[in-house]
Amino acid sequence: ASAEPRTVAVALIALDQMQGGDLTADDVLQHLDAADPQLSAAANWVVTHHAGWGSQLADWFAEKLATLPPAAPRLSDPESPPEDDPSTRLVKMLAAFAGDANIRTLIAATAQDDNASPAARLAALRAMEQAAPIKNQAWPAALTAILTGDEPSLHAPALAAVRRQALNQPNDSPLHQALVKFFDNPDATLADRLAAAALAAPTIPSLSDQQFALLTATLLNEESPSVDRAAAADALAAAPLSAEQLAELVAVIPAAGPLELNKLVSAFIRGNETATGVALLDALAQSPALPSLRIDLLRQALINYDAAVTDGIAAVEALVNVDAASQRSRIEELLPSMASGDVRRGHAVFNSAKASCSACHRMGYGGGDTGPELSKIGEIRTERDLLESILFPSMSFVRSYEPMLLVTNDGRAVSGVIRNETEHEYVVATGPNEEVRLPRDVVEEVQPNTISVMPAGLDKQLTVQELADLVAFLKNAK
Repeated sequence: ASAEPRTVAVALIALDQMQGGDLTADDVLQHLDAADPQLSAAANWVVTHHAGWGSQLADWFAEKLATLPPAAPRLSDPESPPEDDPSTRLVKMLAAFAGDANIRTLIAATAQDDNASPAARLAALRAMEQAAPIKNQAWPAALTAILTGDEPSLHAPALAAVRRQALNQPNDSPLHQALVKFFDNPDATLADRLAAAALAAPTIPSLSDQQFALLTATLLNEESPSVDRAAAADALAAAPLSAEQLAELVAVIPAAGPLELNKLVSAFIRGNETATGVALLDALAQSPALPSLRIDLLRQALINYDAAVTDGIAAVEALVNVDAASQRSRIEELLPSMASGDVRRGHAVFNSAKASCSACHRMGYGGGDTGPELSKIGEIRTERDLLESILFPSMSFVRSYEPMLLVTNDGRAVSGVIRNETEHEYVVATGPNEEVRLPRDVVEEVQPNTISVMPAGLDKQLTVQELADLVAFLKNAK
């Protein structure tokens, strides 16, 4: 009852935490829009820890969505961090309460409402993307309506929401059909078409020649952004390729980077033609990205091929396995060349499709979050440390980014960084913008892994000068 906002903030948190505090939704809702930032933040924090208040919050959420600024905010603005986006806190709250049926209905209705502001529709889609996966009918229906609609600015966030909430839709579902139609839509952006392809591929009956050509052309183009390349590789890895398409896919292997190579190799598990298997091994032996190849995946991919193929795996394995002494020798060999690095050119290399560093690492307000943030890496790592991490990422691991191997009760092995662990599930980051969610009751074993999520072999992808420029850029990040 105090007139001092910060006193009220402390009281709200205290009542929330103490046994018998008996805090109610009405006690807190009135302070969500408080002028004092500490009181407003405290009220928002308390609300997000009471999922049972969802139905009481529905009207408040509806009002807030209706009063967002008319224009949709930029998803990543270098001039202001995401937390400063006026809709960010609202999105987080919507995602936290998405388990409530009233809130789910509101989110679905807002996302597909042509009369709602672009900002409100975007906030609803971002809430879907951030919410824990929830099985319901309303969200797939809303996402189908958006993907078949004529508002292109909403297509990318809708696809991101599908990736989070509605993976592997049956091929007769409206959402799956909308994804395939979007994949084939020449008027949509290439990035969105590829994202739709990756989502539809696991349950698509077959890839047409035109679809296959679009995916392979993306990988053969050295200028394709890393996100596009990853989506194309995901689609090819998941789609039921024909024997002829697998034979043609061999020609793409030399163009695959470290982030795409293992995905493409996994596609060959659907084949058994000796000529294709032999050609694949030959292509891998010549691949610039060979050091990033996971031999366990290669063995699994070729398990259905005859001995003429499987006997050749050992020769490829010998090329991949480099002992520690050889790795140290390679570092010492390249270290003198690092003096010629240029910071500005290194910035371009960091963000290039060739290196794909920004797909996994955040620098300032841009980049991914699969790997450690590098905004101040130059303060804590020497030039030699940086070179070692780039060339041989499995030699040492950053704390809290150690790779783990999770083995399930059906024999599946998932390797990656455990991003979140709850009483119900493990969330494992397996690559840029990629995560696997494993229910705890299917995981039989969790153990440290020796293979980094970051692929090796960048010294084969980059020239020595590009490598020096990249090291210079990271050294300058302070």
